[in-house]
This record gives sequence, C-alpha cells and structure tokens, in this order.
Amino acid sequence: MKTENSNQKKTIRNYRITIVRLAILAIFFIFFSFGGYFIGGQTSVVLPVFNCEYVGGGVTRGLCIAILDFNKYISETFIIGVIVCIISIIMLGRLWCGYICPFGFFQDVVTLIRQKLNITQVAIPQQAKPFITIFKWFTVFYILFYDFCKVCPIQYFTVPVTGYTIKTSDTSYFWAVVLLVFIVISDRAFCRVCPLGALMGMANRISGSRLKKKGSACTHCRACIEVCPMDIQEIYEDRENEDITHPECLYCMKCIEVCPENDALRFELFKFKLLKSVRPTEQRGNSCNKN
Repeated sequence: MKTENSNQKKTIRNYRITIVRLAILAIFFIFFSFGGYFIGGQTSVVLPVFNCEYVGGGVTRGLCIAILDFNKYISETFIIGVIVCIISIIMLGRLWCGYICPFGFFQDVVTLIRQKLNITQVAIPQQAKPFITIFKWFTVFYILFYDFCKVCPIQYFTVPVTGYTIKTSDTSYFWAVVLLVFIVISDRAFCRVCPLGALMGMANRISGSRLKKKGSACTHCRACIEVCPMDIQEIYEDRENEDITHPECLYCMKCIEVCPENDALRFELFKFKLLKSVRPTEQRGNSCNKN
C-alpha cells in the first residue's frame, strides 16, 4: 500500500506543470470563446494567438485578422493594441502558444483523448522536417499577402464550439479534415506549421523566455525528446550550450517535468529561474542507499 501511495505522489509530481498549464489554457479558452457574452461583445484587444474572428462569444481578435484586415479595424486603440501585441511577442516569444492560445488547448485536449484511447502517436521522420518548414513559411507568406481566412482550418474547430456556423470555402474544409487527422496522430501538429508560431519563433531567440541546460548533468536518458511535442532534437543532443531555446519551443515544460537529474534543465523568465528539473525522491533515496 505504501508503494502505491508513493507511486501516486510521484505521478502527481511529474505532471504538476502540465496540469497547471492545461488549467491556464482552459481558463483562457473559456474566456476567449464565451467571455463576450458577459462583457457585451468583442473588444478591440489583439492577441498573438489563433482566436477566430468569427467565434460568437469571442472577446479578443487574433493577430491573424489584424494582419489580414488591418485597414478594416484601424483606429488609435487598435494600433496601440497591435504595438503592445508585438512587444509582448518580443518579450515572451512562443510562451503565448504554450499557455494562452485557444487552439493550442484544443490540440492538447485531442492529445489527452488519444492517450486515453491508447492510440499510438506517429513519429514524424527527421527527413520530413525540411518540407514541414517550407510549408510553414508558405503559410506565413499566405497570411501576409492573401486572404488566409478562406483556407484557414481553425474556424471549423473553434467557431462551432460557441454554437455558430460559418460558410467558407471547400478548401478550408479540406485542410480542416487533414489537420484533424494530423492532430490526432501527432502532438501539436498545427503548431508545427502555424504562421503566427513561425513569426513568434523568430522572437524566441531574443525573448525573456529561456530554456537552459546543464550539459554536465545530462545523462542522455532521452526522456526530454520523448515527451517534446515539437520533437526538438537539440534539447536532447546539445550538451555544449547552456541556452538551448529553440524557435519551435512552446515552453510546455514537459522536458523539465520528466528530466530525472537535478537542475539539468531549467526555465528562466527575464533571468529569474522559475522551474527546474528535480530528481525523483525514490531515485535520490536509492542513490543514498547505494552509497
């Protein structure tokens, strides 16, 4: 009985960061999707997330619509909102993707369902990554120069949640079906090709959000790469550089959760250490007993 309780505590400890992150995502998802019903409509606030313009109870606009139809919404308040939005991206990078984005929450819920159903995740071959990168920057080009709404698949997921329907092109419906398949078989599939994520990823290198690694403490156990939803190889392979922040990193902190070595991985926000990996109690006890 004691062993079962010990294992249960270990499991809770291992996933406490994910539980908190999902709770934060759920709160923002509910607020973004239904908050408009309580505050009396949508605000002029713009955030660097995929929050569809056509969500009935939406509170804010996603940055995508601000890029596409800047002239349509232009006003002093709107411009200030966009500037603040850009500054927040530079400061936080893709932290927005991991903790705020409504569609990120949707993908994580699908992942939880897949895990409960014991559906095996399909690993994306390393050879396919260059093609994914090309497609990702193609979507960036499309959102900057064309009407991305006509092909955006997100509207088929977030809009119906609030009881609304939207009539758009068959192209977007096709991509919605394709995307759903990929989301089911692979964690955060859309985040790999998200145009906003690609733009925010450029800020990851200079933002205040930093993922750091103590190479001397790494034992190459592969725990970090096995849980990384973005399949960032550098987090496992790099033992030379302390700062291993990658443009694809969503700061989900799963790598820190599962890392079995003290302070081998840590997350810093504006140089303040907020999270670090901790060796499990059972493992520390075993080490002491061996000595």
